[in-house]
Amino acid sequence: MILFDKILDLTEAAIPAKVLMTYGTRTKVRFANGSEIIALPCGRDGSKLRGHTADMVILDEANFIPRIVIDSVIRPTMITRPNARLIMISTPWMRDHPFYEALSKPELKFKTYTWPTSMNPLVSGEQLELERKTIGEYDFNREYNAIFIDDQFSYFPSSLVLSCTDDYPLNSDPTQGEKYRGQYLIGIDFGKHADHSVVAVLEKADDGLRLVYLREFPLDTPYTAVIGAVRRLNEAYGFAAGCLDQTGVGEGPFEEIEQFMRAMEGVTLTAPVKEDILGKLRLVMEHRRLTLPRDNSHLLVQITSQQCEPTSSGTLRFTHPTGTHDDCLWALALAVYANHETPLTRLIRPVSRSFG
Repeated sequence: MILFDKILDLTEAAIPAKVLMTYGTRTKVRFANGSEIIALPCGRDGSKLRGHTADMVILDEANFIPRIVIDSVIRPTMITRPNARLIMISTPWMRDHPFYEALSKPELKFKTYTWPTSMNPLVSGEQLELERKTIGEYDFNREYNAIFIDDQFSYFPSSLVLSCTDDYPLNSDPTQGEKYRGQYLIGIDFGKHADHSVVAVLEKADDGLRLVYLREFPLDTPYTAVIGAVRRLNEAYGFAAGCLDQTGVGEGPFEEIEQFMRAMEGVTLTAPVKEDILGKLRLVMEHRRLTLPRDNSHLLVQITSQQCEPTSSGTLRFTHPTGTHDDCLWALALAVYANHETPLTRLIRPVSRSFG
């Protein structure tokens, strides 16, 4: 009831609301216009929530509320109110849940926000580091960094991804005539109807690679618009190298981009090539040779959601959860792949074992 206590405090502090309040307890507030704010426990099946009609529902620690309660009880309370709002607040816990789906599926049209504890001005870095050492990386990532815990087949563990993040902003679209100094690499993953086209730009320095630009184009964006954007980026960054997925729809755009960017390399994503590309990305991350913006949860979720399992042919099969996208991940991986330095340590492929 902590959240409802805060609502009561706000009601007491707001004079107009306090004047209109006709009834108030620790679990219910009623106003003169007939509106009510009610705090209810969800229970295992949501039985205590049935019978209400709501204009707004706030789910505190939503990821811990059973899916059946959200889907079968809470959503129906709002179905007759066209402008009803569902607000879910939670510590990350599990992926197979409406809370995670609201965060990772843009088509559900939720506005999403992620606030790791590092953004809290009342908590020092020293305090957070002490907590990390006290409770361990696994619980720290979930409780303080707002990172979903990896499932069994995740190829990029959250702890690995998190170790490659830092606090910095990405570059915006370059202005006319703007030039960047340094050495830059570009990765492009083309999509249109079902997948997004994404462009990722890495800065190459002595200490490794740093993501400095990431753009995900809306679905159905014409290839000509994406190619035009790549041309402007090339004028600003002067790319030393680049890779794009020329599988299927990428063949035509590759031929056009190659005309103004000779350093661009087309890659056909067969199963072995996919394993090589993502394997190199993982190696670069394990060597701490890649830096990503910590506040770009959209990208981080795509990376940690990538799953893999061994096939009968000996290769790895890569997938992502149904209804989600991995276009940002592939654009990033292709940009890393464009850097042809060979890591010193060979990737050891994860294996699946059974014990009888």
